[in-house]
Amino acid sequence: MNQGENVLCIQESFTHKYMQDKQFLRFCEVSDYRTFTTYFRLRSETETDERYKQIIPYIIVKCGQKYFVYNREHSGEQRLNGKLSIGIGGHVNDEHLTEITNVCTEIFEELGRRTYEVYFRDNLCEYSNQQFLNTCKGFIYDNTTPVGRVHLGLLFELYVTHEFVSDGEIHDNRQWNRWMDINEIKEIKDKFENWSKIVIEHYLCKGYSDDF
Repeated sequence: MNQGENVLCIQESFTHKYMQDKQFLRFCEVSDYRTFTTYFRLRSETETDERYKQIIPYIIVKCGQKYFVYNREHSGEQRLNGKLSIGIGGHVNDEHLTEITNVCTEIFEELGRRTYEVYFRDNLCEYSNQQFLNTCKGFIYDNTTPVGRVHLGLLFELYVTHEFVSDGEIHDNRQWNRWMDINEIKEIKDKFENWSKIVIEHYLCKGYSDDF
């Protein structure tokens, strides 16, 4: 964790208005997201300041009817170590500047150069940041923990035509990564990190995931 970096945040007024009693909210249910001001703030200050929510793009990857699942065996976040995840993501800092740049960087770092270039780069390069934000599926907010109360997830769903084996950090440092359908995922739901559990219960199990 780099406490000296500046990370993109949104004020608490957004979660207060829309997510006091919700862990997931579909993007189409929010008409004025872009009217809420976002800021770059020092990460060390926002880790405990619930007036601000650190924005985390959270990307699920789908191939046919299966989703990419991996083990956070050596995560930079100690609290996530050993948990399964269905999402790839990280903070938007002032080097990324935009959500689309952050997503490209995270996929590159997590899945490796070859996987990024072969499966994602061309499709992602088609988007402006505004166009990419329009593909957002929803918001993730876990107010049951102190860490959850200072983060807001933006859920995106990306599609690939072939199941890949990661050549990046996941392949080298995690115990395994594999493709699983929704029934297989539900059988081991308790092994996932909190945000993945929220996505599974409130997005995948409700049939909101796009057919592909």
